[in-house]
Amino acid sequence: MSSPATGEQRSPWDRGRRTWEMNYQEAAIYLQDPKALASYLFVHNHLFYLMELTTALLLLLLSLCEAPAVAIFRLGIYVHATLELFALTVVLFELSMKLRWLGCHTYIRHKRTMVKFVEAVVVLVRQTSHLRITRALRCIFLVDCRYCGAVRRNLRQIFQSLPPFIDILLLLLFFMVIFAILGFYLFSPNKSDPYFNTLESSLVNLFVLLTTANTSTVADAFRWVNRTIGNKTVVDQGYYYLNNFDNILNSFVTLFELTVVNDWYIVMEGVTSETSHWSRLYFMIFYIVTMVVMTIIVAFILEAFVFRMNYARKNQDSEAEDSGIVFEREVSKEEIRGLAETYGRQGDNLAASQLLKVVSQMDRHRQAAMLFLGRRSRTKSDLSMKMYEEEIQEWYEEHSRREERELPWHEDEELLNQTFHPPALRQRSQTII
Repeated sequence: MSSPATGEQRSPWDRGRRTWEMNYQEAAIYLQDPKALASYLFVHNHLFYLMELTTALLLLLLSLCEAPAVAIFRLGIYVHATLELFALTVVLFELSMKLRWLGCHTYIRHKRTMVKFVEAVVVLVRQTSHLRITRALRCIFLVDCRYCGAVRRNLRQIFQSLPPFIDILLLLLFFMVIFAILGFYLFSPNKSDPYFNTLESSLVNLFVLLTTANTSTVADAFRWVNRTIGNKTVVDQGYYYLNNFDNILNSFVTLFELTVVNDWYIVMEGVTSETSHWSRLYFMIFYIVTMVVMTIIVAFILEAFVFRMNYARKNQDSEAEDSGIVFEREVSKEEIRGLAETYGRQGDNLAASQLLKVVSQMDRHRQAAMLFLGRRSRTKSDLSMKMYEEEIQEWYEEHSRREERELPWHEDEELLNQTFHPPALRQRSQTII
């Protein structure tokens, strides 16, 4: 079956014009700048993708070996510094290949690549203490890999959904401030109640109440002794002192405990007693981010499950799953020769000579045209087009009838046919069954 290029409600003539524009754009990457063809082929192969992934994973795993390191993974400073410099050099090489392919103007406008470039340069020219906050940005290298495309899409959707989330959070903060002020003036005269004696404590304790966190047996340790006391908690085998940020593995365990909400404020107060009151912001922001991200993850899982269930129910009599989509674009020998002449008039003799070599190879093999193929896997949008194929066709017909009624009666019959029945065009995408 064939699927439309887009699912938007446009007139057939506009859809045909946009289809041909996309066809030319897909073929232009091979023909516009032959000098960048080698870089393009190098960047778009699985060996380059694996090199990107390996470099990003190496930079992330170095956090286990650098101070403060996990004991069994500790390496000398010269060893892990050499590995880091090697990985960053590989990253700069990858970015230089992308620069050669994309060109300076397009490269600078690509935000994700520029962030990756700035992060690599900042780490390379660092002259301060080895303990640095830029390590937290190493995840950028992993997110920019080809194999993390789904992660990038989800992050993009999260960032695009931030404005309404921020509005809701501001509304929540508005009510929390109101009730914190009320709690301060209503309950601060009670000297035996330590929860509302200041505006700061009122706001913090209301935030704890908002999370419905449970009471812990170690809470009294911070109530009576305002400092961390090792493993001497109320319960002898509590091991609550292990909730720390001494290395990255302990940090993962501590943050995972904070993710499940219960007793998170005990960890917060323990860290606050050894640092400052501003450390509470770290735990509060982490809770808010976790709440938002977990909600989005649950929504994604439910939406994917419901969609898959509906798709299986509606297509239970169909054959095996479609394996993918192929894009085709045929370029004639005359078009390539005309493009070579254009480059020759512009003074780009190298590009013109390479295109003429392509023409000579086509003459040698008696080829009248060259076919460019691009393949990709099937996405949810493609499955939706197949699932609602009948409904989409009905929408197209209804839209055509509505536009037909709106046309003036004195218009020519030929103009009407040209509006709703465009000339036969090559299908941009074909589904491989």
